[in-house]
Amino acid sequence: MNFWQKLLLIFVIIIGFFIRIYKINEIPYGLLPDEASIGYNAYSVLKTGKDEYGIKFPIIFKAFGDQKQPIYIYLTIPFIKIFGLTNFSVRILSVISGTLLIFIIFKLLRLLKFNIYLSILGSFITAISPWMIILSRFSYESNVALLFFLSGIYFLIKDKSKLDLIFSILFLSLTFFTYISFRLITPLITFLIIVLINKKNKKLLLFFLIFFFLFLFLLKMENNSSNLARFNQITNTTAQGLVLEINEYRNFCSNYLPTKICYANANKLIFFTREFIYRFIKSISFDYLFLYGDNEAKYINIDHFGLIPIFLLPFYILGFVKIIDELFKLKFNHINLFIIIGLIITPIPNILVSDPQKIRLSALYPFVCLLIIYGFQFIFEKIKKINYFILYNFIILLFCLYGIFLTINFLFIHINKYEISYYNHVRKLAEYIIKQDKNNIYLIRNFPEFPIIYAFYKKIDPILFQKQTIRKKSDNIGFSHIFKTNNIIMTEKSIDEIYCYLKEKKLLSKTNYYYVINENLIDNKKILKSEKIIYSTNSSLKLIYVFNLNKINNKSVDCSYIKNLSF
Repeated sequence: MNFWQKLLLIFVIIIGFFIRIYKINEIPYGLLPDEASIGYNAYSVLKTGKDEYGIKFPIIFKAFGDQKQPIYIYLTIPFIKIFGLTNFSVRILSVISGTLLIFIIFKLLRLLKFNIYLSILGSFITAISPWMIILSRFSYESNVALLFFLSGIYFLIKDKSKLDLIFSILFLSLTFFTYISFRLITPLITFLIIVLINKKNKKLLLFFLIFFFLFLFLLKMENNSSNLARFNQITNTTAQGLVLEINEYRNFCSNYLPTKICYANANKLIFFTREFIYRFIKSISFDYLFLYGDNEAKYINIDHFGLIPIFLLPFYILGFVKIIDELFKLKFNHINLFIIIGLIITPIPNILVSDPQKIRLSALYPFVCLLIIYGFQFIFEKIKKINYFILYNFIILLFCLYGIFLTINFLFIHINKYEISYYNHVRKLAEYIIKQDKNNIYLIRNFPEFPIIYAFYKKIDPILFQKQTIRKKSDNIGFSHIFKTNNIIMTEKSIDEIYCYLKEKKLLSKTNYYYVINENLIDNKKILKSEKIIYSTNSSLKLIYVFNLNKINNKSVDCSYIKNLSF
């Protein structure tokens, strides 16, 4: 690389880092429940060597019952030690990982023999892609796992020394305990790279055997029941929906045709196969990747933006054209094989559980990026007479303008428009309660994840949290939420039921009780007024109401009809 090429690459990395780091502590102001769980568990391990359940240095963190992988939590501990328990300290690991991904994409493209400018272009796509930016601005384990995965693949393909193999084993093994999807993706792609791309290198087969047995050993160290817990939680709802649809088809059909024909027409094999094919096609489709993205999941999707800049769509198509052209001509090479392997394998964990989602599909990104670069290479091969200096400068300008447009829409419009999805109001509630008398008791309704967010911002002593916290029984798919911790009690009871219970037990004279809900109860004559209202950022919406139960008019509540009084 010459000086100007290095300068251009540094410029791309700086742009990517700036978009990822800009006001990371404040935008969004709130914290996703999973982020709060990661942060508080890391804080708990830092202070006590135990997680929130009191388990010493766990390999798997139970958290909400979703069995979180340990790497992100343990790697977050140094940042909490340095910066304290803040949004910044929980998200900075993802920011760093996202920035390093820009560089590793460049290195991988160079390793695959793309020219220097196409490799820098790949890093530019990574720097300003909405897909990678969103993953990098939140505490998503999949982002760190992707960095480990690509680093491991890079050293595996490079394979110039024993050290390369050691690094490859290390990074690929770390993916197993960073994000669950890679437990399927990593072994499959590793094996196929060895067999199809580096098939002449016998020592790689030995590498794979070592890697495979290491994988089995690491999994054996876990509680085996946790290995499928998250998979079962995600698939349960989808599977039930398909079964109901099958039964519906059979019922309608049986009114007119024999039962055997109806069962042959509607069964699990047909319906599940059809669903998996649909999900796979959608995962690599134009509209999902370039137009709409995860349109229903507002917290991970920007309105009117796909996962990849839309102006790259023609090159994505041309990438497919080039691969198909090469396959018809029987020109099998390490690049087209690598792309095909990635496009087929990486969506599998996602399509087994649900519709495409950019977090679970993170491993697909590098192969989509490679396909786009392949498309650029294809057009450059066909058009010989072209002024590359003007072309590359035009592309850089286009990317910069897109990056500015994206940054404005994401950081200053989208985050505020969908602030409820980012729990801004829940953080405001936590901060309000923290400032009040510590002897007050708050009964919270309709915010099941509030206790862990409250523990995060209050920085509750983990030893006290482990001793005082009472949890509800796990539901039928394994999720478990906190019932009581510190001065917070979660409830599903109405305000009348709570008031009557406190009145019967003569507790209202001993302390102040507050009822917190996201519904307006001010019109109810039992309530004198709300003690506190939490507004949206622009003050246009009332999102949370806090009512003082001690100020309810005693005569206005009829407790005679309420039976089995309790919290």
